[in-house]
Amino acid sequence: MAAGQAQTGEKKSGLQTHIHVIVSARDRSQKISLNPAGRRQRFDLMNWQTQAGKQFEKQFTYTAQEHEKVKVKQRDASRDASRAAKIGERVGVLNKQVPKAQQLDPARVQKIAQGREYDKTFYRSLATVERRAKAGEPIDNAYHLLTTGREQPQQQQAATSALRALQQAVRSGRGRDEQTESIGEKRGRTAGELDIEM
Repeated sequence: MAAGQAQTGEKKSGLQTHIHVIVSARDRSQKISLNPAGRRQRFDLMNWQTQAGKQFEKQFTYTAQEHEKVKVKQRDASRDASRAAKIGERVGVLNKQVPKAQQLDPARVQKIAQGREYDKTFYRSLATVERRAKAGEPIDNAYHLLTTGREQPQQQQAATSALRALQQAVRSGRGRDEQTESIGEKRGRTAGELDIEM
């Protein structure tokens, strides 16, 4: 039967099987991202589907029917303008709560939001920056957080991970055969008793 001529519910000749493949965003150990766009770029499902469809058509000399093609949503410029205005207001309020040296450039924040396509990670990160500013604990690397969704730059994360691994090795006894004791504790006392001198 020619493509597009079968009726809904009509029995088709031949073997009618198919499979669904579900792939996690990370490997089993949860350390390697399986994003085909790489770690630094957000995965765009619609673009991936469009590109896969074009590749299929080219590889199998197939012409997709209109109803088979992925419908790509057009960006709504008025919605983006509304988002930009709200983000500008939020940055203005935030800047009133922090010292001048820690204030954010509204244009730079807007550019980050557009680059992330106003995704949930951006809004969660912005909420974190606002919460910390309100509590009087503004973070120094707010732009990094807004861009990546992580508070620490990669170098700091690596250093923190190495320190944690070292601490874990010492705690588990895999380190040197030396014993460590906390400052303020004296030998012979339990860990909960501190020597307080007056």
